[in-house]
Amino acid sequence: MTERPSSTVSSHSDRDLDLDILASTYRTVSDSSAFEHMVAAWGRKLEAAASPDGDLEVDPALRHQIDGVRGLFASALPPDPEDPLDRAVNLVSAPAMVLSPRGVLVLQNEAARGAFGLKQGRGSGREWLDPSSVADYDSVCRSVLIGGNRQHAIIRTVDRNDRRGMAELYVQMHDEGRQAYLVVRSLDLEWSDAVATVLSQAFDLTRAEIEITQLLFATRDTAQIAERRGASVHTVRTQLKTIFHKTDTASQVDLVRLVAMLCARADLGKRGTKSAWRDALGHEVILTRADGRRLAYSWMGAEGGRPALIVHGMTVGYLLAETVMQRLAEENIQLFAIQRPGSGNSDSDPDSDPQEEQCEAIRFLIEELGIRGATGIGLTGSGATLIELATRDAGLFGSILTAGYILPMTPERVSRMALIQRTMLASARRAPWITQIIAQAGIRSIERHGVDWYLERAYAESPVDLEVFRNPELTPLLRNACALTTTQGHQSFVRDLQRTWNDVADHVHLLTTPTHCLFGSKDRSFSQQEIDGFVAKSPAMTAEIVPGAGELLIYQQPDLLAQRIVEAAERATSEPAAV
Repeated sequence: MTERPSSTVSSHSDRDLDLDILASTYRTVSDSSAFEHMVAAWGRKLEAAASPDGDLEVDPALRHQIDGVRGLFASALPPDPEDPLDRAVNLVSAPAMVLSPRGVLVLQNEAARGAFGLKQGRGSGREWLDPSSVADYDSVCRSVLIGGNRQHAIIRTVDRNDRRGMAELYVQMHDEGRQAYLVVRSLDLEWSDAVATVLSQAFDLTRAEIEITQLLFATRDTAQIAERRGASVHTVRTQLKTIFHKTDTASQVDLVRLVAMLCARADLGKRGTKSAWRDALGHEVILTRADGRRLAYSWMGAEGGRPALIVHGMTVGYLLAETVMQRLAEENIQLFAIQRPGSGNSDSDPDSDPQEEQCEAIRFLIEELGIRGATGIGLTGSGATLIELATRDAGLFGSILTAGYILPMTPERVSRMALIQRTMLASARRAPWITQIIAQAGIRSIERHGVDWYLERAYAESPVDLEVFRNPELTPLLRNACALTTTQGHQSFVRDLQRTWNDVADHVHLLTTPTHCLFGSKDRSFSQQEIDGFVAKSPAMTAEIVPGAGELLIYQQPDLLAQRIVEAAERATSEPAAV
């Protein structure tokens, strides 16, 4: 008699949780604010399961309903961006780009890519800026870097074909005012009847005044306006003063800016093409393997220098800080960067084992490039793959450097992570189809709110890592890495999560390749005891705890990373790998 009510309560509780999961999952299709509720509900489902380590058993009816939501995600139109940086460049068809306060390209639309040819995460230089506008550009930059009131300017630009143009430069605040960026948006927009209508209705401009305003916008020259209208320059200037008064502008520059804003508003219906992920290193090569799948790579540093191979992590590390790339060039190191299967322009086989697929891709590229015996560098999880490869083939790498976690995931390690990481890692092991729906919803929310939305949640419990993505100078590197991982959709992200459970610890005692491992002291996904136990399995391994660093240590300590890469390359050439 006493057990029966308990069973009934449990059954009701299970149904209530299933209904909560279903409702919040449906809501995420159109309302990204439901995402965290959905993740928390799935987290409770996983924790409440009878077996915490086994496959998760789910009511078939719930599974069927969730499969229906996945279909909705697949058919739904892309959401309108709400991230102010995305909106700044992707809701206009004219060239537009976002720069950090020190001139590093954060993002751009396709029109800007074609016009200026700049690369994400790299310093933009001044090639795109007309010399006459350098002072205005520097003035706005100083306002952001050291304080000042100059928040916008009209500047002249030079495209890659040496064509001159006009652009608006303004400061865009982000992340509740914690970050400031520079937006450059072309003013070479089309005048339309809609603009004339607004000038007439909102500012009471006469037909003649509208014509003068249109000519000013087209020529930026009062002499040309006077010539076209058959009037004197004095007359045109007098008429412009009246227009300034009516539009509450103080100068020709202010009036042009006002008209440009009106043109941009009219242009919003002609949404520009969002720039897809591209290799910002500028050296991409795409190979075709025997089975027809593509494998892409690029390189940084010194062409023809001592070879090394870097394997990026899940959402970090394809682009490194410019100081790192400069150091590599100085040390005559050519660092090849693979795009792992399912990321960037490398194809994945969804039917293959995630870990085996990555191992095969790395080995294939090494043989294709002829760099057997070079240094291998693995970031956040990919280091474990390099170690596994080295235990299978001792001569594949001359040395190995890892940065970030390499220890296999365990339920205890997962329990230390933020909610979204806990739930996705646990479901990737016990019910990958749950990870699929969470990843689909997450990518849709990233499309709407920007990469910061994901990073804020992924590193919610790591203040030192939160500071990285709140640094405008590092934002381009993180945005590039996240886009690299998600450009082909959510599948590769899920396979990466599954791969983190691969246990390399059982093979470490076979490792003879010199291997140095960097760990952040603030990375909560492992303890000092766990690191010591792992490294002690092989005399070829050494560990270094980086004070004050977290999971994103490659961005927090770029000079240290560069130094350790140089040292690893020296070990590879001075200590031949055992065979």
